[in-house]
Amino acid sequence: MNKKTWKSIIIMIAIFCSLSFANKVHATVKGEETKYPSVEEIMTDYQVSEEEAVKIRENMIKEDSLYQDNNAVNATTTTIFRQKNQNSDAIKSSTDIVAEQKKEVLEEMMQSSPIMTTFSLTPGKAINMPFYQQLNNYYCGPAATQMALAARGVYVSQYTLASNTWLETDAYGYTIGRYIKYTLNNLLGTDWYVYKEVYEDNTSLLVSRVQLNINNGYIPIVAVYQNGNEIDRILVGHKPDYLRHFIPIYGYNGSTRMLYKDSSSGLGGRFSNVPQDSSISSSTMSYLIWDGSITY
Repeated sequence: MNKKTWKSIIIMIAIFCSLSFANKVHATVKGEETKYPSVEEIMTDYQVSEEEAVKIRENMIKEDSLYQDNNAVNATTTTIFRQKNQNSDAIKSSTDIVAEQKKEVLEEMMQSSPIMTTFSLTPGKAINMPFYQQLNNYYCGPAATQMALAARGVYVSQYTLASNTWLETDAYGYTIGRYIKYTLNNLLGTDWYVYKEVYEDNTSLLVSRVQLNINNGYIPIVAVYQNGNEIDRILVGHKPDYLRHFIPIYGYNGSTRMLYKDSSSGLGGRFSNVPQDSSISSSTMSYLIWDGSITY
């Protein structure tokens, strides 16, 4: 093989390697780019303008880089949390104990302090919270969580929230209430939220918990339970059918009414008459979360 032939082969190899390298770089950049939803997808998912969608996407990228820096911590936290969910009475971290004790003290103040009681009887208070329709028939948990996060300026898509990293809704086909607490606390960087299963119809306790959250700028999320037998104990616009549903409460009117948004609005079918925004009596809400839960 002469020198000219060798030279041609070397040039061809060099060109091939350079093209392969370029493809790898392009694939990496493309992979990084497609990790995040497009501006158009965000506009549809969040029902916002293009300008707002661009900002949301930028925030997603910034938040993702922050979470990548804390992957080891998050993995440990997730493992502990799942163990705790399997045996919550036996395995409980000190952070959770402190958070629950703090919340219990605040609840007692809300119910017994003259100053707090006077404040709780004011006409009302509400937090500015956007409405997001759930993206399928079992995404009420991710949608409620998405709204609660957005009310505090944190924007995460329902698909991300439903993933195994957070609520695991896709894995189970429904949302576990304890995972909402875990998700809200981690994504907001707080220990504010606690999770309580509700075993009684206690309107005054619910009112104090809702007002405590709203007054401090946090959205409580409740799991309601319609038993399918009562026509007057149902969410606004719903049929008196069996229903398990997560909804975020964003305000109250004194101690008698609560304001909430319902992510099933717009789904059609049995939900065709459900409004995005509703007001319901505190007593009815208390009855509906009996045998459900509250994350507040």
